[in-house]
Amino acid sequence: MEKMAESLTIVSLLTLIISFLNYVNARNNIISDVVAQDRIKWISDVRNLMFQFLENYLLGKNPDELRKIKSKIDLYIIYDKDGYINFERKLNYCISNPFTEKDYQELVTETQLLLNHVWVRVKCEAGITQRDEKKIKKILNKKPKCTD
Repeated sequence: MEKMAESLTIVSLLTLIISFLNYVNARNNIISDVVAQDRIKWISDVRNLMFQFLENYLLGKNPDELRKIKSKIDLYIIYDKDGYINFERKLNYCISNPFTEKDYQELVTETQLLLNHVWVRVKCEAGITQRDEKKIKKILNKKPKCTD
């Protein structure tokens, strides 16, 4: 009878430990999903604002219009990292100077770097490793077999 009671105690403890670990894992997954969704929305919002900025810059709109769009962009970004600082410098330069193809391309590049940096963070926070990414790319790069 004692052995049965011991066995039941051990099974109960194991069940409790497994339940707790499942709870912690589920909680972390929920937090990670919410953060990833927020960052994806952030990327989309900043990309849309940058499209507006670049379009207006390309069309030679007045600097006040560019400043207005930049003020919206400023609400999304804390300019405390090197990549962000370069991005802000380029935005300010484009506001103060007339359109050139070189400046336009440099701003596009700075924008891509900024958005890519955030996208990499999303993947890291979601637990996607470089190994996982290589597997995904391999699957996506497979050419479909046509049967005739």
